[in-house]
Amino acid sequence: MDVTRHNLDEGVALLRKALESPRCEFVAIDEEMTGISFGNLGFREFNGLGDSPAVRYGKMRAVAASFGLVQLGVAAFVRSDDGSRLRAHVVNCYVFPGERGGRDVQLSAGAIQFLADHGMSFDTWLSDGAPYVNARQAAALLAKAAAAPDPRESSVVLTNKDFKTFADKQLAAVKRFADDAGESPKLKMEIRLEAHDHAVVRKYLYQEIETKYPSLLAEKRPNNVIAVLAVPPDEKIRRAADDARKRLDAAKRACGARELFVLLSEAGKRGVPLVGHNCLFDLLFLLEHLDAPLPASYAEFKRALKAAFPTVVDTKCLVASCPEFLGRGKTDLGSLYDAVTTGKPEAGEDRAVVEFARGFDKYGGAVEAPGDDAPPEDGEIDEAATPADRQRKRFRAELDGAAEPLPSSGNFHEAGWDAFTTGVVFARLKERLNFKQRPLPTNRLHLMRTPYEIDVGPAREGAVEQREFAEPLEQAIAGVAFHVRLATVDPAKRVRYDDVKALLLAAGAAKAHRATWLADDGTEWLADVDLPDGATTLPPLDEAKAKGLGFASAIAVPWPTYADHLAQLDAHGPETPGAAGRSTSAPPGIAATTPSSLWRWLVAKLAPPADDGQPPRKRQR
Repeated sequence: MDVTRHNLDEGVALLRKALESPRCEFVAIDEEMTGISFGNLGFREFNGLGDSPAVRYGKMRAVAASFGLVQLGVAAFVRSDDGSRLRAHVVNCYVFPGERGGRDVQLSAGAIQFLADHGMSFDTWLSDGAPYVNARQAAALLAKAAAAPDPRESSVVLTNKDFKTFADKQLAAVKRFADDAGESPKLKMEIRLEAHDHAVVRKYLYQEIETKYPSLLAEKRPNNVIAVLAVPPDEKIRRAADDARKRLDAAKRACGARELFVLLSEAGKRGVPLVGHNCLFDLLFLLEHLDAPLPASYAEFKRALKAAFPTVVDTKCLVASCPEFLGRGKTDLGSLYDAVTTGKPEAGEDRAVVEFARGFDKYGGAVEAPGDDAPPEDGEIDEAATPADRQRKRFRAELDGAAEPLPSSGNFHEAGWDAFTTGVVFARLKERLNFKQRPLPTNRLHLMRTPYEIDVGPAREGAVEQREFAEPLEQAIAGVAFHVRLATVDPAKRVRYDDVKALLLAAGAAKAHRATWLADDGTEWLADVDLPDGATTLPPLDEAKAKGLGFASAIAVPWPTYADHLAQLDAHGPETPGAAGRSTSAPPGIAATTPSSLWRWLVAKLAPPADDGQPPRKRQR
């Protein structure tokens, strides 16, 4: 369902019911933003190959703080009682910064054009987007609404002589009315403003009547009239309670889509995984705009993410555990969705029917309204053979693994549809992992154009910024990992994988499994090789052999495993590249290019830590 500021309460209520169900298995999200890079930088320019995870976080944090949200898609998947069906509760929420949030909207021309090309309704976004604020702003709004208004905060003094004369005359009449009314209920007098119908006059009269005559109420009436009522104490208490409720309701409306974040976080703390596809930006925008400004510290970011969402699943990482779904190797959301919805289950593999819950039929055709005699279970479809129902049943069958490609029933790059398809991909991958008895990787986030994934799991203390490369590699290493740095005889030569493979084999590797770029100029690579029997490292490459392959020089540095990093933290605490006693210079012969910070960090690790006479420190837990 599409959600705007007009039906946000309804959407939140329906989602809350789904997320609080004990049968809710997971919730998927997606977002559309007003920009994902500065100056319309291209994908390669923004995502530098040499970026460490901490450096990349710094870049993405700045983007999330500068640009805004357009849509937030949420899809909660609830298992049916018999376990055979997964019912998707999908909302596509348009969001626009609340006027009380104080956040400006910055637009990237490239991002806006991209969204326009994919059918984004900017009219709906600008006119009807649900407001949003962060946690601090929401708390301030709610606290102010809960407190009784203090007249002294905005007291009015009339300086206009005509206004003051008129007001004093009316207040004298109010005093006579109050004296005559006593405790008599429901007596009323009227103040006709006529030529003095001015906001400052009204406010002054309300202020003076409320302050000087506690037994009276002043209320606005049509035709420039203020009604003054004498009411019993219990009636005044009831009206004060009504006013307080209205203030609180108005504050909650001003908080707007912040409530969606609260629902997602509360569900996560109950054990419901939060699922996204290549979702680091989604998580950054979610935290920045609906919770709190992102911390400058990479370590603090990981702790904040873990606190808000204890279990996160990135399907971009997860698909590596199910290579049979990769097809031609594409792991974008559309390709994965096609792969999991067109591939048939293996013999004996259980697959749930995926369908849309009742009331969430934006992407899935008509859904039956509950009947009087036997209301259907949530999500059940009327079996009457109407065209709309036949279309819906075909769609459900296709989701269950039909042989023909599933035609898209929604638009990719609409947040609600992308959240739903992400959930379908996760459901199918999870079913395959269960069938194959493989573990389900969680709390790993994909990082574009780096060899790393972000491990959100360990809440480790210490200077994580000083071990900024201490993250797991994206792909499993079949043999031994090396960081290879090259310099070509011809500076214009473009180094390719086959060149690096030939170099590795010439250096003595028994087999070269793969090599991944670490620098756009081709000077640094991650190599996965098998060593000859008995060898522990690759020997230096003979200069003549190197030149024969077109390289002026080359050297390979062992790549510490993620387990090595964690073991080092246990024994010595966070390492500091460039500390005394370690060499950070590049080996001779390859000074033609500037080494990356990753290269300097790895070389620094080759030397033992400086002996400062202190015993090894234990990592805090």
